[in-house]
Amino acid sequence: MSGQGAAAGQGRGAAGRAVVFLRDAAWLSADRAGAYVRGLAVMLAIVATGWVALSRDGVTVAGYPLGSDFVSFWAASELALEGRPQAVYEPASHFAVQRMAVPATDESYYAFFYPPVFLLICLPLATLPYLWSLAAWLGVTGLAYWRCLRALLPQRWAALPILAYPAVLMNAGHGQNGFLSTRGSTSVR
Repeated sequence: MSGQGAAAGQGRGAAGRAVVFLRDAAWLSADRAGAYVRGLAVMLAIVATGWVALSRDGVTVAGYPLGSDFVSFWAASELALEGRPQAVYEPASHFAVQRMAVPATDESYYAFFYPPVFLLICLPLATLPYLWSLAAWLGVTGLAYWRCLRALLPQRWAALPILAYPAVLMNAGHGQNGFLSTRGSTSVR
């Protein structure tokens, strides 16, 4: 422990020592951090595989669509391709198309909270069946996420933490636009 770290922990009792312990992280070696990341990656892979394997007809065991938020994007695309882009903002019309995409799902409605210009990104999605479109969406936006973060963290050690980050599983599980948002909000030279 450094002299400053020791001084910061003195006179503060258990809470002060805990802060110093966590802040200085002398216990966290490169080998230990690598083991934690590998363990997390394995755990996330098992969860993702199980989640997809236990789903039936695009519906999870919890009763909502695989890529639950994505169903809104797919339905918006379908409505726009039908020549009714304004119906994206009409809940009854939008919900009817969501039910068409994944009929066996629960009664949850996934609103389209995006500006009309986002329809340009969504437009090609309904040219594929729902699950194929979800896979393409996650693949394309996931690749953008990967390339952006690899540009920021090109070191060899950074590859697994980028993939094992828990938000990656959350984003993929719900079919959100997080991979796309990451790409758009990170400046890379």
